[in-house]
Amino acid sequence: MEGTYVPAGTPEEQVEEVVQARRSVRVIGRIGFAPNPDSYSAGFRAMVLTDPNETLVETVIPESPAYHAGLFPGDKIEEINGRSTPGLTPQEIRDLVLKPDGPREIKLKVNRNGSLINLNVATSGLSQ
Repeated sequence: MEGTYVPAGTPEEQVEEVVQARRSVRVIGRIGFAPNPDSYSAGFRAMVLTDPNETLVETVIPESPAYHAGLFPGDKIEEINGRSTPGLTPQEIRDLVLKPDGPREIKLKVNRNGSLINLNVATSGLSQ
């Protein structure tokens, strides 16, 4: 993906899926990256898509908590902290991922090429 860091080991078909999703009219919102320096971030951005409803990881920041947890662009987020993501609005997903109150752990269940994987992603302050 031109202009975007792709972690080593990211399946090529997932990279292509992100590229295609970026070009489509299916994107109804984006979440991730804390909006201000006082917030805590897991270090990834995802696209909320429609038809079918899914949340697709778009970007993983190098050396971020998401990177160290093993999250890849193209991973489909199925659950956040036990809450199923299909059908949630971008704001509901944003509320599950972005919280300015302090560092914490986000439990993600992702679909990577048909396999469900559980990841624990810490958050950290952007100024750290």
